[in-house]
Amino acid sequence: MDNSKPIIDHQFGLRQLSGNAAILHKLLNKFHAQYSCFADTLNGFVANRDHRAIKDAVHTVKGISGNLGLFALHEQSKTLELQISDEIEFSPALQQFLTLLQLTLDEIAELDAQTNVTSNKIGDSAASDTLRQLLVKNEFIPDEQLQLLLSRIRLDEKQKDILAKAINDLDYAQAIDIIDTV
Repeated sequence: MDNSKPIIDHQFGLRQLSGNAAILHKLLNKFHAQYSCFADTLNGFVANRDHRAIKDAVHTVKGISGNLGLFALHEQSKTLELQISDEIEFSPALQQFLTLLQLTLDEIAELDAQTNVTSNKIGDSAASDTLRQLLVKNEFIPDEQLQLLLSRIRLDEKQKDILAKAINDLDYAQAIDIIDTV
């Protein structure tokens, strides 16, 4: 197992997604959900001696992990895929792959926990400031992000509805005026 490659190269992942941390976080969580039971799937392919299915599955992980910056898993996927191609004994490489997959899933879960703690610490003023900056720049705010920011702003529900309507109607001047009252 190559210990020189990082489990998650966060900076690489961000560069792949033009710096959008929210999308990276979402893709890492999707990877976690999709591959948390992958060991069972692979072990089923091994039990059935379905080398083609093993190779295809590992190839898919290789591509996804490379794009997300999961470089240790990516490198181990390449090693395993080559050994399956040569049809040599690949059990040690498979075990290393499964171990590294679990380490990667654990690190994604830890990153997710840290991100949730950090996002929960965003105060009312930080959410207001962030929303105001986006509006001043006339930036599009995805609904999920808008709902998160609105949930953290200290306004009553009626004011939040008026603010959301102003933003959805692209009346950013009115929206900024509402935020400035907070």
